[in-house]
Amino acid sequence: MGRIGKKSKKTAGAAAAAGAAQSSEGYSKKLAAPAAVASSGGSGPGGSFSEADMEFMKKAIQVLCQSTNPLGKSIDYVTDDVDSMSKEYEFWRKEAISCMQQLEE
Repeated sequence: MGRIGKKSKKTAGAAAAAGAAQSSEGYSKKLAAPAAVASSGGSGPGGSFSEADMEFMKKAIQVLCQSTNPLGKSIDYVTDDVDSMSKEYEFWRKEAISCMQQLEE
């Protein structure tokens, strides 16, 4: 994912240091950070979001995408698996019918 906004070197360095500190903590601690910022009036004037809020949302979206990507790839194979299971079911159903006929004879 490309960068959304351009930052100065000072802001980028501080964000990288903060990101490294947050990545060593658990994800639940990262979720708690914006709530503390929001409760202390962290949003900017006019109801806009602060830089910290934007950075948190970028990281949260990145984590969400990284978590759901393997699931999306697995879902692509579900239709193939369902087709295989249907064929196998038909095979065993026919096998059961033929065995029942042989048993009756």
